[in-house]
Amino acid sequence: MLKLSALEFFFRTIPESFLIVVIAYLFANKKICKSRFIIASLIIALITYGVRLLPISFGVNTIINMMIFIVIALYIIKIPINVSIFSIFISVILISLCEWLNAILLINVFKIDEFNSSYLKFICNLPSLIMFAIMVYIIYIIRNRICRRFKDVFH
Repeated sequence: MLKLSALEFFFRTIPESFLIVVIAYLFANKKICKSRFIIASLIIALITYGVRLLPISFGVNTIINMMIFIVIALYIIKIPINVSIFSIFISVILISLCEWLNAILLINVFKIDEFNSSYLKFICNLPSLIMFAIMVYIIYIIRNRICRRFKDVFH
């Protein structure tokens, strides 16, 4: 069981869910529908919270959340299955990379390898969320540049 505090849920899980849905929209090359975007993001955040409460091994929760995201992407966001699979894999890889980089910084630079409180855990894990947001923004910029080049070529 991987319990989340209220602080982590509201300031980590929900923003991360929004970013994951943004990645799906970016790879689907689809304009964001605000209502679907908010509904999908909040459902993903709530399900993530629920799955983390299950008595399962670490890592299994990620696989369950990935499968649920694919279903939500199909039926709520209305993107093709291949795009939803690709986007969730990219999201998980980017989140893992950001958390790995953050862990290296915490352990090697700041000498923090253990959290005494949920507040300290939240503060120490915030940089990985910021890194993930920056990576999503970079994907957005790259996608727009590619779309503009193809638009110029074909028009």
